[in-house]
Amino acid sequence: MIGSPTPQRLVAIADRLQRAHENIEEIKQYLVAYYASDVYQLAGIYDPRGIEGQQLYFAGAIVPPPVRFFTLVGDVLHELRSVLDQLAWQLVCEIGNTPSEDTRWPLLRVSPSSPQRGPDRGLLPPPYVAGGVGERALEIISSSQPYRYLELDMDPAMHPLYVLDRLNIVDKHRHIAIRQAHFVNTHIAGVEPIPRFDWDARTVSSDEHGAVVALIPTDPTVDAAGKTTLQVFLHEIPEGVNREVLLTLREAFNEVSQIFVQCSEECFSLP
Repeated sequence: MIGSPTPQRLVAIADRLQRAHENIEEIKQYLVAYYASDVYQLAGIYDPRGIEGQQLYFAGAIVPPPVRFFTLVGDVLHELRSVLDQLAWQLVCEIGNTPSEDTRWPLLRVSPSSPQRGPDRGLLPPPYVAGGVGERALEIISSSQPYRYLELDMDPAMHPLYVLDRLNIVDKHRHIAIRQAHFVNTHIAGVEPIPRFDWDARTVSSDEHGAVVALIPTDPTVDAAGKTTLQVFLHEIPEGVNREVLLTLREAFNEVSQIFVQCSEECFSLP
């Protein structure tokens, strides 16, 4: 998974990253089986005059993913956060300093405050790492911060590493909340005006990203039909997270992998 040679003291961290990759692949297989199964015994109503713009309503029994699925999600979050924290520890050691229990990889939604006095007045200071790290390491740590999203006019709470950090904290106390049936890419077609109608669902296709479902009117006189995609979503609204699970985990994995490779190649001397 990692192309360039890895310093010996980072091998255990690389193995943790590899384990996260394996768990994501296992999660993918759970999702493939889940979407292809009969867990979505759905029926519902299409109402063009729905409340607050909502037009599609569903009812029916939805079997949640197995408990193992939730455990694997938590494992991935822990493994990826641990990669960053253990990397910070080794970066402190690399320059001959002593790390402590407070040494961790900072992930900040809000940037550190600029000094009000002195020669650095008004300059954005780098994030703090207990024990101290080298100049290049500090540049990588700074560039990884969620608050950098502000430079792109994006919400730092949507940064993959901020999402990772928040979900990892949640998982320490309970399983991550999942919304089993989340409708995306919904389309209704027919002769206008399309009336309110009851529908039954039939799975058209599925993969690890969702089940494409046809919405078929129960009344054969209704000249309309619909299609929607059902997905398993991480659903931690207080944490600002409401996203498809596999995409979320892969984005976090890719960010952490890039950081690991950068640090491994640019901040450590072999072996």
